[in-house]
Amino acid sequence: MRKILPILCIILLFLLVACDNVNSPPMDTNGNTTNQQTDKPITDNTPTTDTPTTDDTPSTDDTPTVCTHSFGEWVTVSTATCEKEGIKERSCSKCNTKQTDTINKLEHTVVIDSAKEATCQESGKTEGRHCSVCNAVLVEQEAVNKKEHTIVIDSAVEASCTQTGLTEGSHCSVCKT
Repeated sequence: MRKILPILCIILLFLLVACDNVNSPPMDTNGNTTNQQTDKPITDNTPTTDTPTTDDTPSTDDTPTVCTHSFGEWVTVSTATCEKEGIKERSCSKCNTKQTDTINKLEHTVVIDSAKEATCQESGKTEGRHCSVCNAVLVEQEAVNKKEHTIVIDSAVEASCTQTGLTEGSHCSVCKT
């Protein structure tokens, strides 16, 4: 066991050094960090991928010129709806740098849901609103309870030789029940 432990430590140390080199930036022969695209040393005035790109004009010295972008028209990548924002982008005609921007959400397309008056036979609903595009309920319809029957007293009718008699009763003047 004592003989294996030093060997394992050496292997672990080797792996740590090898893994550290994988994520390290590229270096030139002098140990300076270099730009992966140009293999030139990175200095304070050398652009990296996070800074503006250079144009295609040849430079007389090693200092690259910064692109004075000439962006084209905005092109819609994804259309805005009432549920989500859209995305638009445009490109520089000199260096192909892209700019993206959001397009604001659209307003809902409102549809009025008509109210339904309650009767003595059916419950009703209040007026509501929803979007005809995404079907989102903007103003919920609420239930309205049934109305009470409108009771009318039916008088008794005495029977005769030509007519059947009726006892006193009642009915609803609206639904006739």
